[in-house]
Formats: sequence, structure tokens, C-alpha cells
Amino acid sequence: MKFNVLHIGCNDGDDHVYKFCQQNFNSIDSIVLVDANPKCLIEARKRYQKFDNCYFECFAVLPISCEDYKINFYLPEDEELSQSASINKSFTQIHDIDKEIVKISTETISMSNLLEKYNETTILSIDTEGLDVMNLFSLNQDHFKNISKIIFEAIHSDGTFSKGGPKLNSLIYYLKQLGFKEFRTEEYNIICEK
Repeated sequence: MKFNVLHIGCNDGDDHVYKFCQQNFNSIDSIVLVDANPKCLIEARKRYQKFDNCYFECFAVLPISCEDYKINFYLPEDEELSQSASINKSFTQIHDIDKEIVKISTETISMSNLLEKYNETTILSIDTEGLDVMNLFSLNQDHFKNISKIIFEAIHSDGTFSKGGPKLNSLIYYLKQLGFKEFRTEEYNIICEK
């Protein structure tokens, strides 16, 4: 089986997706890494250099279509590769309360347009710091036709550091209707498989 991996919110690339790609090196057809922070993508590019079929996109991924618009992206000062960077300034402030918050400007793409561009995706990993649930809800069933596995950060699904709630429960119900049968939790992520 060949895998087409789309990893949204990849940061510097040192994570579970990279480990998966290493372990399945000969089965990877393509990898697309997306992050709103261009400095993170520089590091991810170094990490994934042995993969010939790896592509990089610098976007903030949103549940609504805002193409051709730039948006503010916030990160703690002196932490260019922060994992708490977000389009929501207060989200970053909550994570890094003792630090000054700086902003950069980044291009945007809707979740649905990204999935239409990479419609052969079989594994979708998404970590959009509090927007994961809304990004996944923005997709229709056609976007999921080739996807057999979804990994998304669930800890912020119903608010920063929430432990779940109605939004997360509704998303799981929606994914079950789309044919996802296995659901398990690993750290802050929920992994769904058909």
C-alpha cells in the first residue's frame, strides 16, 4: 500500500508523522508539509531532505475560504519555532504567559481548497492549534474519499486545554458517519481509521 501524507501544522517536522514516514519510507508516495511559519518549514525541509517526493506549503489553514488574504500569525518572542504559535493571539498568550507575543503575516488557504489540491491524500494529520475540529467540519464527504487515517489534535477542540465536549463529540459522530471505525487517543491526538 502506498501512502500520500498531508501534514498540516508540521512545525519543524520532528514528530509522529516524521517517524511514520521513516518507518514506511518505501511505501510513501508523497508527503505535503504545511505550516504558517516559514521558519518552521526551513527546519522541516532539512529534516525531510531524504524524501524526494516531499512538498512544502506556507499557509495558515482555515475552515473558511480567505484565499488572496494574509492573516496575522502570533508566536512568542525569541521562539521562532514555537509549537503554540496560532492565528489566535490569546491562544498563544495562554501558552506563553511570561513572553511578549510577536506577529508575522502569512498567506491563507481553506481546508477544503487544500484537500482539493491534494485530493490523493490517504493520511491526514492536522494540528492547527484550536481549529482542528472546525477545519475537519468544513470538509464534505468527497474530501474524505481517499483518506483512510486522520490524526488531529483534540485537546483544544472545545476551548484551550479542554478535555473534550460537544464539538469533539459531534466531530467523532460525523467521522463515524463517513466510515471511520477505529478511534484511539495518543497524547493530545485522536487517531481515526477506516
